[in-house]
Amino acid sequence: KRNLDNSAYKINNIALTEAHSSLIHDLKEAERAALIDPLTRLWNRAGGQNLLDREWDYAIRRGTPLSVAMVDIDHFKQINDSFGHCIGDQVLQKVSETLLGSLRTFDVVSRWGDEEFLIILPGCEKRDLYQALERLMSAVQNLKMKTDIGALETTVSIGAATIFPKSDTDVATFIKLVDMAMYEAKEQGRNQFKVASKPDYYELAI
Repeated sequence: KRNLDNSAYKINNIALTEAHSSLIHDLKEAERAALIDPLTRLWNRAGGQNLLDREWDYAIRRGTPLSVAMVDIDHFKQINDSFGHCIGDQVLQKVSETLLGSLRTFDVVSRWGDEEFLIILPGCEKRDLYQALERLMSAVQNLKMKTDIGALETTVSIGAATIFPKSDTDVATFIKLVDMAMYEAKEQGRNQFKVASKPDYYELAI
């Protein structure tokens, strides 16, 4: 189980990728604190981007695959509008814990937007990505969240892709691809995941 202190992950270094470990050790405590989302205790967008850039560089050097997923809580605005932001915050915290508990210890989860999470899965090939996404979907679907107004249920929409990064590929464009897959999942009814198909300008894993 992974725990967070007031500034950064308290994780056994054996469970960290080299990129994740280097980020934690390269930054001073105050700098690490600035990369943590205060509500969920996950890495915030800046922290997630920092780790993504590092994992991208490591994957290029080693010729290993990198999978990334974007997770959006379905109908989250409706939760806030119906029950208030306090309940919405509790939902965010519960979903965050569920995502973390459903992944490998060295995978990374960051809060990318209001109800969006970016997941980085180093060394994860496409066939393994499908299994990971199915596990995430199932974990959230089966979650009975205890809130101040009683038990709530929710679902998520996920977009994802796998790539073998090259020196001439661009991480920002790749994230746009993942984001587009997430919106496709939302447009097709939500509560599902979409893995991006292979575009001409990337060598995505088959």
